Amino acid sequence: MVKSLALLVGAAAGETVKLSYTDCGSSGTHAKITSLKPETIDVPGQASIVGSGALDSDQTSASFSLKVKKAGIPLVSGKGSICEDTTIKVPLGAGSFTVKGIDCPIKTGDVDVQVDLDILSELADDGENNLLSIHIEANADDTGDQVICLDVDASLASHANSAWEEYKQQFGKVYNGDESERKAIFMENQKMFGAHESGAILGPTVFSDLTLEEFQALNIRGYKASADLGLPKLGEHTLEAFDGAVDWTTKGAVTPVKDQGQCGSCWAFSTTGGLEGSWQIASGSLTSMSEQFFVDCSKQNSGCNGGLMDYAFSFAKSNAVPTEDSYPYTARDGTCQSSGTTAIPAGGVTGYTDVSDSASALKSALDGQPVSVAIQADQSVFQHYTGGVITSGCGSNLDHGVTAVGYDGDTIKVKNSWGSSWGVGGYVSIDASQCGITTSASFPKVSAGVQV
Repeated sequence: MVKSLALLVGAAAGETVKLSYTDCGSSGTHAKITSLKPETIDVPGQASIVGSGALDSDQTSASFSLKVKKAGIPLVSGKGSICEDTTIKVPLGAGSFTVKGIDCPIKTGDVDVQVDLDILSELADDGENNLLSIHIEANADDTGDQVICLDVDASLASHANSAWEEYKQQFGKVYNGDESERKAIFMENQKMFGAHESGAILGPTVFSDLTLEEFQALNIRGYKASADLGLPKLGEHTLEAFDGAVDWTTKGAVTPVKDQGQCGSCWAFSTTGGLEGSWQIASGSLTSMSEQFFVDCSKQNSGCNGGLMDYAFSFAKSNAVPTEDSYPYTARDGTCQSSGTTAIPAGGVTGYTDVSDSASALKSALDGQPVSVAIQADQSVFQHYTGGVITSGCGSNLDHGVTAVGYDGDTIKVKNSWGSSWGVGGYVSIDASQCGITTSASFPKVSAGVQV
């Protein structure tokens, strides 16, 4: 049963359909259509397709028949005079095909056959075959000879394959045996792409070939909350923000975006983000610091099984923090190494300050330096985030440590640790009321007077 014209052309709402013609008819055909425009149409909506060819002899008049098939199964058919407009409706009020009339008698030479599509319905069933064929042939009223023949193939398959191939190339995806499953998941996720109700712009990311449940199961977060830790806090930051905006990425206090990989070490990346910023502001030197050092050596934390930034700040108070280059990241738990080039000497970190739970306090803290924060990052808005400001849809159950690096009004700019191909060059913008971003914020206190 035909449910909609969108279903016929094998596309959901907002899809693009590829059109092509075939050299139909027999040797007795007086005009075979040899070109077709446009090459693509969008559904649902209205579109006109025009097939062009050349008629080898004058014809007085002709009658046409139109047949539409899907996967070889007849769906719509109709007849009329090629000399006048004829509309053939699709069942269930889903749309229509209108074959536009040609001026008769038809003269030898160039001839166009135009079919107007009026696609009214946005419904489409998942799993439907994507191929639709339209066949139009006109036979002379006086001789019965085939005067004009047009075959059109309309398929979403080439569009889908193109999007899938582009996705694989963009993110270097290689599959072993489950590509069809991954492609189906990607195409389903693709329906969410564009401006989203969350305020974000969703699009393809390295995670877009996963279901939401698979994304949530990935070990790419790792924040663990704790009660009062009894650590060397240096008070609580509660001041009001003075400036309307600040961006530490433009002030030289933020290192390039990093990638934690399949290791729940987000807390270590949030820790180094806070340390790198505070140390640069204090010393004038921006140095990338080692996450692997904290993963291997900060035993209050659990390495790739999660941790807390405040534990790591406390550990750094009595231990020298090495550079990234001298103690590189491996994305797995390892044995603590004693060697490495020092970025911050022992004693250079004097403690940490918690930020009170409010947007104004967080922005005020950001006036002074980048801030380590925790958020909830296991929802679709993070799985497919490519831009915009998240104003809803992320929850407040903290599971991910990141670094707030600036703000503009109530929009907080956040450096993530999922690589630079995710988000906007590895960054995400979050409204200060969302994702729990104000509820577990802190920053380290450092003294650059300690000798390295």
